[in-house]
Amino acid sequence: MGPCFKVDINKIEDVQRRFTKACLPKMSYEERLFRLGLQTLELHRIMTDLITCYKLINGEPDIDCDSFISSFLFFFLGSVRQIKLAIRQLLDAHIKRLFVQYSALTSAAHL
Repeated sequence: MGPCFKVDINKIEDVQRRFTKACLPKMSYEERLFRLGLQTLELHRIMTDLITCYKLINGEPDIDCDSFISSFLFFFLGSVRQIKLAIRQLLDAHIKRLFVQYSALTSAAHL
């Protein structure tokens, strides 16, 4: 699991900035990432979240949705029916937000 706090995320992103600058010192960060075939760590996290959401919704074999989420929600909601409804609502909202972020980042990268 990756970092949760913005401070930690920024520190890790700074490491990638410095490393890519050591490789290609005269280019902007975005140009360095493009030349090296990398993504910003923010975009990578969003893509990973989208893939995980897709797997949860489509019942991919390596993720057991019930054990993954219900253990967290059961304590708060109580019934399986309420849990499944809450999961669907959370995933729908999260997926919409991730697609908006992904679209904004990819369109900004192609400017």
